[in-house]
This record gives sequence, C-alpha cells and structure tokens, in this order.
Amino acid sequence: MAENKKPFRNVQVKFRRSKPLTKILVIAAIVLSTVALLTLRWVQTDIERHTQEMKEEAGHLLEENADLKEKTENADSVQGVMDIAESELDYVDPDTTFFEPQVSEDN
Repeated sequence: MAENKKPFRNVQVKFRRSKPLTKILVIAAIVLSTVALLTLRWVQTDIERHTQEMKEEAGHLLEENADLKEKTENADSVQGVMDIAESELDYVDPDTTFFEPQVSEDN
C-alpha cells in the first residue's frame, strides 16, 4: 500500500486505501440516509397539505357556525322562524296567493 503524507500545520495526515467492505458500508449509509431524507420530505409535504385542508375546513365551519348563530338569534321571533322555514325548507305561507299567467294561443 502506498502511503501519502501531507503536512497539515504540525499534524501529518496519512491517507490509506480503504477496504471494499468499508466502501460498501459508507455507500449504503449514504443511500439509506438519502432515502430517509426523501421519505421525511414526502411526509412533511403530505402533512403540510393535510394541515392546509384542515385550515380551509375550519374556515368553512366557522362561517357555518356564524350563520347558525345568527339564525338561532333570529329564531326568537315568528318572522325569523318563517324566514328560516322559507329559505331552508321551501316553506310557503298558506295565506300566499299565486298568480299563474295564462299563455294565449293566438295563431
């Protein structure tokens, strides 16, 4: 084996050839570390996406809560209940009169 001696300040560094098993272990460690880092990055991206979806859903739920709170505050009056029944249940007041236009068939 050839030894290369290079001075580094007052310390001499000796480079030796490594055994093939050591090279294989180092390469395997690098490959496994790279795979682990890529997997962690993928998981992080997935978590960020899921967090964003949950934030959007929370926003929608807050809006819905505000609407429901407003409706419950208006439910104290008869008109408020009538408005909810008309908008949500397609309720029509029995006293309502409908006019149906007649189509003339003049040819």
